[in-house]
Amino acid sequence: MKRAFVWLLTLSLLPLLTAFRWPWQSPGDTGRTELSGTVEAREVDLAFQVGGRIARLLVDEGGAVQAGQPIATLDASDYELALRAATAQMEAARAALAALQAGARTQELRVAEAQLAKTQADLDYARVEFERIANLVSKKLAPQDQLDQARQHQNVALAGVDQARQNLALLREGPRREELDQAAATLRARQAAVETAQRQLDYTEAHSPVAGVVAVRLVEVGEIVGSGKPVLRIAELGRP
Repeated sequence: MKRAFVWLLTLSLLPLLTAFRWPWQSPGDTGRTELSGTVEAREVDLAFQVGGRIARLLVDEGGAVQAGQPIATLDASDYELALRAATAQMEAARAALAALQAGARTQELRVAEAQLAKTQADLDYARVEFERIANLVSKKLAPQDQLDQARQHQNVALAGVDQARQNLALLREGPRREELDQAAATLRARQAAVETAQRQLDYTEAHSPVAGVVAVRLVEVGEIVGSGKPVLRIAELGRP
């Protein structure tokens, strides 16, 4: 194929070269001029940096291309989906970090305070009930198992108060530094994933690295190609 381009360029230059009178020709010499030589064209194979199905080939064999010109594309649907998923995960991580940085809202604090008040009231009732039943048991007016149940209810109510106090204290204290650091690290990882997904999507469009002529189309539309597999061969004219 390279040899074919050499002959093509040689034949295309002949009419121009024969139009001039060379120093060794006499003024009246209008006969045929015979020249010999070769014109070299460096060939460059073009490949995608990601794999996929060929969606479009924008140039044909023998067509001229410019450096940076789009010449082939892959089906980008899977890469677009990956970018959308990565973006959604990044936004979720950003929202989680913002929530930690903002701390507890006034409404959340009020709910926690109300929960503490409720559990405290439950504990006060459980204590009164335990004392009442204990008094009845001492007078043999109530069975022992009823007192055991009252004691259990009192212990459960006490545990509820302790838990409510801890929850309220955590809300008032806000997130710990390690929690903020972890959320920030998660956001950075999600941002990097978005950048990677965007770069892979960009790779589904191939551009000619040089100006020249399409020498060979190595694939056809609809074919599945892997990363690095040549799809087009371009002859870079004017550079041996």
